[in-house]
This record gives sequence, structure tokens and C-alpha cells, in this order.
Amino acid sequence: MKKLIVPLVVLFIAGCAIFQPANTSYRIRTTVDTSDGAILNTLVNNLLNEKMMSNEMLFLNVQQRIKGIDTTYFFIIDYTTTHHWFSSIDRETLVLHVNGAHLEFSSDGKMNHRDVENQVHETSYYAVTLDQLYQIAHATMVDVNLSTIQYFEVRHFTGINLSDLQHFLAEYAHR
Repeated sequence: MKKLIVPLVVLFIAGCAIFQPANTSYRIRTTVDTSDGAILNTLVNNLLNEKMMSNEMLFLNVQQRIKGIDTTYFFIIDYTTTHHWFSSIDRETLVLHVNGAHLEFSSDGKMNHRDVENQVHETSYYAVTLDQLYQIAHATMVDVNLSTIQYFEVRHFTGINLSDLQHFLAEYAHR
């Protein structure tokens, strides 16, 4: 009997780890930009709903950048895949449909980068206003469209994404 219980417990624990959602907790990374001394507070691991049977991950993180008395905000798209370039470095458009309203964001490409090892990892920065962040955080439906010349991705905010954004704003971005 003991020989049967131990493997069942191990399988149960492994099953819980496998089926636990990847984005269940609010996480902030605070760093200092060594080039200009700006303080960066970043909502990280904000994974948008995953495609079934896909090796693509799309994160829509939020960053607050404080330099002196100036505070700016950015969406940071982190896109990871093993099979194609998303090409967000060259041209990109980020569109959010927030309760039916159309919000379009552009990236100037200055802070964007791409890494390639065993997979492709692309990062793009989009300026966003504090009012837009509040509008998104208090929405009931947020669709995210990211398009380039070659590809088009559509993802949706879940309750976890909205809750994490609300928590970030309450802690770091007072109006």
C-alpha cells in the first residue's frame, strides 16, 4: 500500500504544478537605469491569455519611469516563440479595444530589442498615458491586437491582468 501512496502523491503534486496558471501573482521589479539614473517600476509577467497548443507567449507589462520630477509610462510587449520572427522591431502597431473604444499605440523603436538563442525573444516599448492606463484597468473587456507586416496576434485581458494592473496603479501611479 505504501508503494502505491508515494507515487500517487508525487503525481498529484506534479499535476498541480503543471496546471497552475502561469500568471497568478502580482509582481513588480524595481531597477535603476544606469544610463540616466531613472527609477523603473515594472509590472512583470503579465501574460496575456495563451493560445492552446502554442509555443508563443505574449506579455503586456507596464513600466513607470521616474527621472527627477518627470514620470512616464510604457507598455512593454515581450513576445517569445520558437518558430518565427514577430518583427516588432521594424514596424509595429499595438491596438487595444477597451470596452469598445479604440486605443492605438506606436513605438519609436529606440528601446526595442531582439534576442535569439534557442528561441526568439522580442521586446517593444510603447508610450502610454496614466489616463489610458486607468481607462484600461477599469474596463470590463480589453482586446489586444499586435500587428506587423508579417504577423497579427490577438489576445485578451483576463481578470488576473486587470487585477494586476489595478494593483500596480494603486501602488505606483496616483492621479
